[in-house]
Amino acid sequence: MPLSDRDRRTLRIGGIVAGVLVVGLVLFNVLSGGGGTETALPPTAPRSATPTSTPTVAPTATPTPVAVFTGRDPFSTPPQFLVATATSGTGSSSGSSSVSGSSSSTSTPTSATPTQPGGGSSANLGGHSVVLLDTFRVSGTDRAQVEIEYHPAEVDGGRSPAARPRGERSPVGGGGPARVPPPHLPRAVRYRVFTIIGRMLRLLTAGESHGKELVAVLEGLPAGVPFSSKALADELARRRHGYGRGGRQRLEADAFEVVAGVRHGLTLGSPIAVTIPNAEWEQKYRELMAPDGAPDPSQRLTRPRPGHADLVGTLKYGFDDVRDVLERASARETAARVAGGAFCKAFLQALAVEVLSHVVQIGKVRSGGRGQPLPQDRDAIDASPVRCADADASRAMTAEIDRLRKAKDTVGGVFEVLAYGVPPGLGSYVQWDRKLDARLAAALMSIQSVKGVEVGDGFAGAARPGSKAHDEIVLRGGRLARVTARAGGIEGGMSTGQPIRVRAAMKPFSTVPRPLRTVDLATGEPAVAIKQRTDVCAVPAGGVVGEAVVAFVLADATLEKFGGDSLSETRGNLDRYLEALP
Repeated sequence: MPLSDRDRRTLRIGGIVAGVLVVGLVLFNVLSGGGGTETALPPTAPRSATPTSTPTVAPTATPTPVAVFTGRDPFSTPPQFLVATATSGTGSSSGSSSVSGSSSSTSTPTSATPTQPGGGSSANLGGHSVVLLDTFRVSGTDRAQVEIEYHPAEVDGGRSPAARPRGERSPVGGGGPARVPPPHLPRAVRYRVFTIIGRMLRLLTAGESHGKELVAVLEGLPAGVPFSSKALADELARRRHGYGRGGRQRLEADAFEVVAGVRHGLTLGSPIAVTIPNAEWEQKYRELMAPDGAPDPSQRLTRPRPGHADLVGTLKYGFDDVRDVLERASARETAARVAGGAFCKAFLQALAVEVLSHVVQIGKVRSGGRGQPLPQDRDAIDASPVRCADADASRAMTAEIDRLRKAKDTVGGVFEVLAYGVPPGLGSYVQWDRKLDARLAAALMSIQSVKGVEVGDGFAGAARPGSKAHDEIVLRGGRLARVTARAGGIEGGMSTGQPIRVRAAMKPFSTVPRPLRTVDLATGEPAVAIKQRTDVCAVPAGGVVGEAVVAFVLADATLEKFGGDSLSETRGNLDRYLEALP
């Protein structure tokens, strides 16, 4: 019996549907690693190390690495299905397989501890936390479904805190039970290196307070920026000085060496490297801070200071010696930032931008507010023992420091950084992390002891009505101008062309001559905090560091706006931009 047209259409559609299904199944098998079937492993059994056996682990046994996760682009979304390959009892890999995917980057193999699927077992993969969610088998090959957090894993003696057995205490005496992650962490997101500052320039520092030397590496500065050894030495000296500093400042000559990026007084456009040796390294700290050998137990510090990074840093990184934290967290690191900032200031000066600072408050003593200092006032400010432009307030500030020194206490204050000649348009309103004021605030808040930042009139403006809070726009000589300068030279996250004005509040030193109460991490008993330095006040030095970080942000934003591989190219782009402004 011949088929009707309707029957033929029905058969044709059915054949197409069947073909699509077959192709889909084939693609599924290919993408999932083979043509076999998936067999879910028992949910309560540990993941097997080989296709043919399932090792068992006693609940009380020390976790032993049994698998290696390898694959391409482990930070993809959704989480990848990684091949688990067997390892030896020491955790060394005996083989590896790759994950299906198109990315060309390859991760470093790492080991994971056996656990029940979904139990929160974690490992470290390229500095990130890898958490086991499930295990299954495809064509005789064991696979694991994992999620990868975008933040670095915390390390404790080679293990992340999540890999410690439940209930195991921190290696620091008196610590609480180990933290265990929840069974199912949030879905991973694609990995992204992110920073709010340093888009065009990058400044890295290295070194410990009592280590052999500090290192500053500045990358991205154009070629042709003038360099002067005297100017750099002067900047480092300004950071050391100031009434209220301790005896160590007289020892820190801050001799430096520029080891890369400069030739015959001009930058080369390549990374600039500066080293600042520790004058006391050979005599006092060579053994204490040696990179090799075993630590001396008698030198261990276990009494963290309130207000310092001591306690939280020790808990975070799993140390049993507070010195491992305080050496890097110390404000001594700012010498390297001042060195990098000196090059940024030289770049800005070549573009007619000047950055300076002055102290406006120490303790309860405030400057009289007789107008903002100008670039030509820099020498007079530095001549003040507290770097205050108001002579009467300067005398009162030194008296306040003397009073607190006699009381065996410390004192903080406020410094202000001013930038003159900044062109309008640096920064942007289009994204929150491109706003110039946000970037300046982040840089200033990164200075040790700084706990508050304001731009322009800041908090004072919050108490005013709108009619008294903003800078009205007028015409002067046919050009746009402002009546006041309350915004601090920044509106909508962009420089306005007025002088930029930012303030930072520094808390008192956390090393108090009359030590505060703490807990000895080795014994768990009440104690008094350790003493590491004798400074009473560092606000004058804080202003010099503030100049360095503000100069870095402004140089970075200038290159972001105007570009240029050489100083002359940047300057030409800037000049053409300024000529076109109304």
